Amino acid sequence: MTKEKLEHIAYLTDQNAHGIARIEIAMQYPYLKKYENILQHINNIHKIEGSMPYDLINYRSKLTEKMLEEIEKHEGYDIAHSIAKAI
Repeated sequence: MTKEKLEHIAYLTDQNAHGIARIEIAMQYPYLKKYENILQHINNIHKIEGSMPYDLINYRSKLTEKMLEEIEKHEGYDIAHSIAKAI
């Protein structure tokens, strides 16, 4: 994950585009394709609802934790920690 990509993810988060930021993270690693697909669907539900239901926020948070665990397993603690700080 490049410094520029981390900055972009932090920018998306600052702009309240949390779902897009997480999709961007998942797109960086082929082993996170499943999460990318799920997060796309979560964003679609968000669009349909007009806001993010609380239960869906919790689910997205759990997925984020799992993604970061996968990243740490494959890429190491430092990269996972850098990503976690950006979001």
